[in-house]
Amino acid sequence: MDQQQHIQHILKEYWGFDSLRGIQQEVITAVMAGKDVLAIMPTGGGKSLCFQVPALMRDGLCLVVSPLIALMQDQVSHLKQRGIPAAALHSGLGSTEIVRLYDDLQAGLYRFLYVSPERLDSIGFLRCIRHIQVQLLVVDEAHCIAEWGYDFRPAYLNIGKVRKELNHVACLALTASATPAVQKDILQQLDFKDPEICCQDFARPKLSYTVHACVDENEKQETLFGYLGRHEGQSTLIYARSRRVTEQLAALLSAEGYPAGYYHAGLEHDQRESVSKQWLENNPAIMVATSAFGMGIDKPDVRLVVHYGPTDNLESYYQQAGRAGRDMQAASAVLLYTPADLQQQQNLPALLYPPFATIQQFYQHLADYLKLPVGLGEDRFFSFMIADFALKFKWNPLQVHSILKNLEQSGLITYLEQVYLPSKLKITASRAEVAAYVEGVKEPAEVLDYLMRHYEHIFMEAVTIRESQIAWQLYLDEARLRKILFGLNQAGFIRYMPARNLPQIHFLTGRAPASSLVFDHERYEKRKKWFEWRLEMLLRYIQQTSKCRPQMLAAYFGQTLAKPCGICDNCKAATTPKT
Repeated sequence: MDQQQHIQHILKEYWGFDSLRGIQQEVITAVMAGKDVLAIMPTGGGKSLCFQVPALMRDGLCLVVSPLIALMQDQVSHLKQRGIPAAALHSGLGSTEIVRLYDDLQAGLYRFLYVSPERLDSIGFLRCIRHIQVQLLVVDEAHCIAEWGYDFRPAYLNIGKVRKELNHVACLALTASATPAVQKDILQQLDFKDPEICCQDFARPKLSYTVHACVDENEKQETLFGYLGRHEGQSTLIYARSRRVTEQLAALLSAEGYPAGYYHAGLEHDQRESVSKQWLENNPAIMVATSAFGMGIDKPDVRLVVHYGPTDNLESYYQQAGRAGRDMQAASAVLLYTPADLQQQQNLPALLYPPFATIQQFYQHLADYLKLPVGLGEDRFFSFMIADFALKFKWNPLQVHSILKNLEQSGLITYLEQVYLPSKLKITASRAEVAAYVEGVKEPAEVLDYLMRHYEHIFMEAVTIRESQIAWQLYLDEARLRKILFGLNQAGFIRYMPARNLPQIHFLTGRAPASSLVFDHERYEKRKKWFEWRLEMLLRYIQQTSKCRPQMLAAYFGQTLAKPCGICDNCKAATTPKT
């Protein structure tokens, strides 16, 4: 069969689709031609098919760099459900699991490997990847490699090193939004040769953008109720700036007769999974969330996206608003704000980019919180809860988050916001002690016996376990199994660490004295200026009352829309007769 027939065959066999959409065909054709490709596709544009389809048409491994562990795990799960062998390499894996994964890779057992950027410069990974036939390198969320972009992540700079190890294998860079400056930075950092740039049209003819100025918080709430009333029963996503506001707003909406769930990074992994699943099933139809929600969520029928206050930049706003109407049916993106919201935004540069003395003080408090002496900590991971730290040391949580990112961008730490750590278990008693115990009690004995038979190194190190699988094998209720494990832990037979989802700080160097902290002041000031510029562009967009909003967004991202959309608030106002 020819190439086009092969594409259609793969598409139908694994996904059940009859055709591609948007610029997917253009991207896949360029990838199959062996070109370096930068694809700029809006949220919901079907980015994953652009590399999954061509990768299945050729032999070898497709290496995918992705910044979010939850998104990697979701993608791997979807591929496995379709019978496609895939794996993910990230900080949540133990040493035994990583060694096994490397062995499986070298045996050619996988078609796709998703890897977090922080793993790219590890000696073990580089040694392993040299002996594998990698046919395509994919960089998801490619804007993270642009130093002056809105979400720069230094670990992305490791991609260039990996590409050299792979003899400059063809590369596909994917992002939902990139200004011309960020596009240029992506191409330079990835060392693209004669690149193909594929950019999907910004036009969304059935998505209406509205910005609504409110006098105060009461009017903002009433305006929100009005929009929810007009979209009653329809899938709705409301973005709020903080965890506290998401919980408060969800409670308020539920009390007013608009049942709503809430989502933020502070929830436990199981909670986040549960509320996401419920919202996908429209039970409830309304989700109030921070920006942590939405990545990888495939829900085409969202009819309303509301920003309950401004974002920091147009990139975030555009991506989040674009989650409305992915099914190409009529949908609305609404931004509500008050004068107090604008004042808060204007205060952000000073809060998020404080004087160096404040950063030194923060670094000292961080060391105190982690009980980390000077000179120690290099290459160690520490669990870190922003809310707990902020409460103990009286810091603004927003400022904590920003300083962590700036320490990261200066090469001192890596801050991992969502690290899912699976359940781990080690048998700490001797084999003789276990054997003696096994004779005495039935259910715990069965559990210990199962663990010894199925986990080879469980006496030597903590191994990853899945409680659901063990419970199923032993005909136990999962809650009952957990109770048994906690009992064995308390009795001193095992060390049991249940699954958890905690942010992690990875120290890249030994802890320095705060007074001699090495910090790139010039780059810091430049990042602050870029932040101020992006914020200014956002505020201009919000306060603009005459220009077509999609045309303004397109211009910001270096594109042109030939004619006004006709359905945004400004276009409607222009055509409404004055009375």
